[in-house]
Parts: sequence; C-alpha cells; structure tokens
Amino acid sequence: MGLSRAHKRWQLSLAVATSVALITSCSSTASPRSDASSQVSGLLGGLTTISKDGSTLVVGDLKARNAVRIYEDPRCPFCARFEKAAGPVLSQLASEGTLKIEYVIASFLDLRLGGTGSAEAANAMRAAVDAGKFPEYHQALFRHQMNEVVDGYKPSFLIQIASTVPGLRSPGFDRAVRHMTYRTWVDRAQLNYQSHAHGTPSVLINGQAITVDAEHGMYEPDGVAMALRRAGVH
Repeated sequence: MGLSRAHKRWQLSLAVATSVALITSCSSTASPRSDASSQVSGLLGGLTTISKDGSTLVVGDLKARNAVRIYEDPRCPFCARFEKAAGPVLSQLASEGTLKIEYVIASFLDLRLGGTGSAEAANAMRAAVDAGKFPEYHQALFRHQMNEVVDGYKPSFLIQIASTVPGLRSPGFDRAVRHMTYRTWVDRAQLNYQSHAHGTPSVLINGQAITVDAEHGMYEPDGVAMALRRAGVH
C-alpha cells in the first residue's frame, strides 16, 4: 500500500455486549481537555493495571460489567480525533464503575511511515502506569500529537510532555523513556494488535456488532455517547 493510501480513512466499526466491536480509521490534532476531564483522568490513574497477558493497559474497575477495548497508534491522527471525542465520555463512565477501558497501544505506523515514534510513545505510556499517571499522560500525548509523518515522539519531547502532568516526572520515568525500558511490552502490544485489528482506532465494546463511520458521529462526543447507550452502556 502506498503512502497516500495509508493516510486514507480506515473503515470504522463498533461491536457491543461480551466480545467485539470495531471502529477503524487511520489528520488532525486533539485540542486541550477541560479541567473536569483532566480531574477525572487523574482519579483513574490509580485504577490502571496491566493485563495478565502483558499487552494491554486496563483503566477502571476490573469487575465492571462493560468493557471498551481500544486499539490505537500514538501517531495515528484518527486516534487523536477519537480520543478527543470519546476520551472524556469513556473516562467519566470508567470513574463511575460502569465500564473499564482496555488500551492496546500499537506501533505499526513506525513500520509503515518510518521512524520509532509510536514505539517510543507506547513505552512512555507504559512507564506512566508505574507513576499512576497513565490516563493523564495518554490524554496529553494525543493533545500534543504532531503530524504522523513527522515522527515527533522523541524521548526529549515525551519527557517534555510528561512535565505537563503533575507528579509524573521522576528519574525512573525519565530513564525508562530514554532507554526504552518497556520494549518487550511494546512488542507484545504490537503483536496483540496484529492478531486482532487491521487499523486504528479499532474499538471493542461487549457484544453485538454495529458498523459505524465518521458520518455516524463517532468523532463527536454525542455520537460516542449514543453508540454506548444503544449498546446498553449507561
């Protein structure tokens, strides 16, 4: 596939109830979050765990009856659009115990476009888990996302973004970012993506499949909220 085709919109799909819903697409940049959204993300920092298979970051109560699984690549502009729309909605529901959010951080755009930015950013997100700051840092990375062809997620930039998240920076975090401490985890997450998704963002919500696209509002908060309600997630 040529580079021009790589920038075309992937088809979005959403699945709902106990297994699968896919939203697929993979240029715009996420805009700053509200203070309320940041506060909710902060509350979720202590509710972030690593899945048993070591490839997924789970945000929220592990016993929540609903699960939303998101396959995303840090360099993907459509992931930034989806995060802008869905992030506050999903975070609020996760903070209420209504659902848990399962993030699989892919790095396929490094292979497609060249560079190492996706893997570097994924590694930094994993390091943020140790500080209890993953939701806030995840939000900040997409808010400061560059054009995907720039490959802008270098260690110095990732650390600079971390400075905007209170309580995240530490010698251990900086060292993990500079030295790719979680390279094995990054590779596992990419293998998970390769096995279960074909584009980003790909989103799984418990059960019955519903196909949607941008025209159905999945890049708008109201559209995301409506899809969740239709899935029985309130």
